Formats: sequence, structure tokens, C-alpha cells
Amino acid sequence: MHHRIDWLSWTMPTEVNILSASDLYLAASAALRSIGDDFNQYLMVGKSFDNSTGRAPYRHSLARLDKGLFIYGGGHLKSVLFELTGRGCADLDGWETATGFINGISEGITRLDFASDVRTTTLPSSFVNARKHKGFRSLSFIQSATGETCY
Repeated sequence: MHHRIDWLSWTMPTEVNILSASDLYLAASAALRSIGDDFNQYLMVGKSFDNSTGRAPYRHSLARLDKGLFIYGGGHLKSVLFELTGRGCADLDGWETATGFINGISEGITRLDFASDVRTTTLPSSFVNARKHKGFRSLSFIQSATGETCY
């Protein structure tokens, strides 16, 4: 079985007013550098971003071109929200790397998802559909080039 972080989001305070996507990029970089330049290097340096759609309560958004990171800011809150998707979490594989990263942002974590991959010939959908526990209220299936995922 292989376990890994599959989604991580956190907020960080900022003292600047974020009035544009450019302001958001600068505020996000500054916030990351405040906890260590490694965070900024890992997430932003040398990466390309596009303007994206804001999400309440944030007015502005940036999406890393590889879709591994989304950044939100602006509006009435003096904070920046970072969302690291499964693709963005790929380099956090391993206990020491993940622990070091999370320790730096632990006070602002808003969501932390773990994934467990089970090596078996049984399809995830077959396993999920055969369970007898009725306590699960939602279910989704995702089919991709790398396999099947059930939530």
C-alpha cells in the first residue's frame, strides 16, 4: 500500500492590499519567503501562472500552468489561499519531505487529503460497490489514464 498527500490547502496572512493578479503573485511569494525560501522555490520560482477565476471571498486567482497550484487573494480578507492539488503534491512523497513542508504551514492548513493506493487485481469500483456499510453519503468515481479512483 502506498500513502501520500493528495491535496493540501492553507492560508497565510498578508499586509498588502491585493488589487490585481500581479499583486497576488507578489503577495504569495512574499508570504512563502516569510517561512523559508524553499517554499517559494518549490511552489513558484520558474513556474508559469495564468490568471484564473476568483472564488468568494477572494477576488483574484492564479493557476500554475501544470494545474498543481492555485492561489487566491484580494477582496476584503488580508490573506492568501494556496491550494496544492494532487499533481502539486507529487514532490511531497515521503515522510520527511511531507513533514517538513507541513510544519512550515501548519497554522494555516484548511484542508489535508491523503490517498492510499492498494496494489490488487480488484478494481476500486468493485470494492466500493461490494461494501455493506451504509454510512457513506457521497460517492464518486473517476477514470483516468493511470487507473480508477473512488471517493
